[in-house]
Amino acid sequence: MSYVVEFTDEAFDDLADLPASRWHVVQREIELVAQAPVARSRPAGFRLPRGQMHDFQYRIGSTTYHLAIVFRYAADEQTLSVIAIRQVTQP
Repeated sequence: MSYVVEFTDEAFDDLADLPASRWHVVQREIELVAQAPVARSRPAGFRLPRGQMHDFQYRIGSTTYHLAIVFRYAADEQTLSVIAIRQVTQP
């Protein structure tokens, strides 16, 4: 079962702050999380909002980026609410 994904205003703002060239990478990772959130996440670290975190790395050219997608399960247990998308390390 794949979960429905919704974004908070803060998550939309976080996504807008990223270069457009990274949006497709974030979208792909969110789709993966929606398919298996338990297997692809862990509790968010202390510098991130409370929730579950899926962190990942990807490369563009010679630079490696490390991002975290923070989400919560909605009350309906069928929806993931993305609450933050953060770059966790600077390139």
